[in-house]
Parts: sequence; C-alpha cells; structure tokens
Amino acid sequence: LDANIDEMYHRTYVTTNTKSTYLQRKVYALYLLFLYEYVKDQDNLGIFDKLEEPTDGNPIVIEKQGKRISQDIANSYMEYSYVRNVLGNKFSEIKIIAEIGGGYGRLSYLFHLLHENGGIKIILIDLPPALFVAQWYLRKVFPEAKLMNYRNFSNFLEIEHDFNESSICFLLPHQL
Repeated sequence: LDANIDEMYHRTYVTTNTKSTYLQRKVYALYLLFLYEYVKDQDNLGIFDKLEEPTDGNPIVIEKQGKRISQDIANSYMEYSYVRNVLGNKFSEIKIIAEIGGGYGRLSYLFHLLHENGGIKIILIDLPPALFVAQWYLRKVFPEAKLMNYRNFSNFLEIEHDFNESSICFLLPHQL
C-alpha cells in the first residue's frame, strides 16, 4: 500500500496544527483501501475496477497496484451505480442528467466519462464558488468536451444554441 497523502491537511478543535500526523495519514489510507474494496465488492455493473482518479485538482489518493484510488471516485461510483440500478433498463432512455449541488463535479465527471459517447447531456447546478471550480475541473479533465460555461442570461433563447450543442452545461440555481 503506497500512499501519497503526505500533504493531507486537516483542522480539528483540539489543535491548531493543520499538518496531519503519520498515524492519521495511515488511518486515512486504510480507510480508502477499505472503501475501495467495499465498492468493488458491491459493483454489479463491473465497471468500478476499471476506473482511476484523475490527477487534476491534486486529489488525496492512495496507489493500489499502480492505480490511483480516492474517496471521491469510490463515493461517486456508489452514487452512479445506485442511479443505474434504480432505473434499470430505463437508464438507456436518459438523455439529460441534472445534478443539483454538484460541487466540483465529481459525479458529473463519472457520468460524462462513462457516457460521453452515449449522448447524455449533463447540467450541473450549484452556487458560484463551486460552479466555477466545477467548470475549471471538468474542462481540465475533458479538454475536448463541449462545455457551456455559466453566464448571465434573461431569456433561454440567448443561450439555446450553446446549451443544445454542449455536453456539459453549468447553471446557477435560479437559472434552472
């Protein structure tokens, strides 16, 4: 088990020191390993073992058999597989996925990665700080994707062409 979480920082109410200890890093690495194994064991779609955390955004990862594993890729996959399993055969009919409160885009990343050729449009809705981070992150991990960045508009007709042509669109909550 090789961990690259040496620069992991945390904040507690017990101390003002934000540098994690060796023990804290090892406990977190074990947690990631256990989470990875749990998600792999629950994977009835047979996709999880092929996934790896991108390096963009400097995620906290461990390396297992040369593969980057993170809490985010594991949690995103659990959410993704839940949606797939609940919808069953109807999932193939889905053409648009709207994620409200998408944060930096970890779940949108997974949907786009696994279905970019399937014609699924992703609409990520969040507040400005998270939305801007998501735009940066998803543009970084999918440089060839057509993205419609957030913008002010008063009428959908102003953005309709860009919206229709993009595979990932970013909106503020009031624009939904």
